[in-house]
Amino acid sequence: MEIQSKFKMLAGSIAVGIIAIAFFIWPTPYSYGTTTNQFWRVHRIYGVKEVATADGWQNIEEYELVQKARRDRIDEELAETIAVRKTGRSLDNVELGNVKKSTLFSRIRFYNEKMSYQLTIKPLDNQIEQAFRIHKNSVITVILLTESGFELKRFDPENCNLTVDGKGGYESIECAGDLSVSEDTYDQISTLSASWAW
Repeated sequence: MEIQSKFKMLAGSIAVGIIAIAFFIWPTPYSYGTTTNQFWRVHRIYGVKEVATADGWQNIEEYELVQKARRDRIDEELAETIAVRKTGRSLDNVELGNVKKSTLFSRIRFYNEKMSYQLTIKPLDNQIEQAFRIHKNSVITVILLTESGFELKRFDPENCNLTVDGKGGYESIECAGDLSVSEDTYDQISTLSASWAW
């Protein structure tokens, strides 16, 4: 009787061991697989799918919800940035050290991979006015600057015209046009400055 009992205990232990080995060691409780950018596992009994992340295994449904929320937030931020770029912004007024002190007033916006700009330089003196009449746009060189004063780009503005002051003279030069710059360059622009040459 005692031998039979011991045999039953041994047989039970072996059976439990075999089940444990089958469950925990071979085959593993998980089946594994990969997609283009994911490594995942599925629990053989419960059917729960998990994905490998930098923080360990995560439930695939919870992971996808977090990733969707992250993508939605990035899309919202991008839409806001695009809207701000399209609306444009006025830049700080800049004093220009010419024969007579002038101020440059400017506004820029970014749309369809181009920066549109409008700028006004006033007041004018006779020398600048005469030089502009003769040489037109080549008189002015506009400089894009970062907040720290780093020069991003120089260009000669298009479509510049003298504006009358109502007293038989001219009060300013106004320019407008488009310029090919990257989004990154546009976002770095803090001020527009200008120099004269004739």
